[in-house]
Amino acid sequence: MKKRLTAVVLTAAMALTMASTAMAGEWAKDRFGTWWQEEDGSFPTGGWQWIDDDGDGGAECYYCSEEGYLYRNAITPDAFCVNADGQWVVNTYVQTRTAE
Repeated sequence: MKKRLTAVVLTAAMALTMASTAMAGEWAKDRFGTWWQEEDGSFPTGGWQWIDDDGDGGAECYYCSEEGYLYRNAITPDAFCVNADGQWVVNTYVQTRTAE
C-alpha cells in the first residue's frame, strides 16, 4: 500500500511540474461543461493545467478531460481532488504556484 501511494504521489508530482501555465484566455461554457479557451482558440485537454485566470501572478491547477472540459467536485483520473471551481485541493486548500 505504501509503495502504491508513493508511486501515485511521484507520478502526480511529475505531471504537475510538466503542466504549463496558461495566462491569456478565458473560461467558456456550454451545456456540457466549462473549459479554458486560449486566445488562439485552443484549449487544454487530458490533464493538469496551471491557469492564472485573474492575472494576479498566482496560478491554480485544474484538470481537463480528454474533451477539454473542467473536472469539478470530483476525483481526477489520477486520484486527486478538485473543488466546485475545478481547482486542485489538498485538505480543502487550493494549490497554487507563481505564474510563469
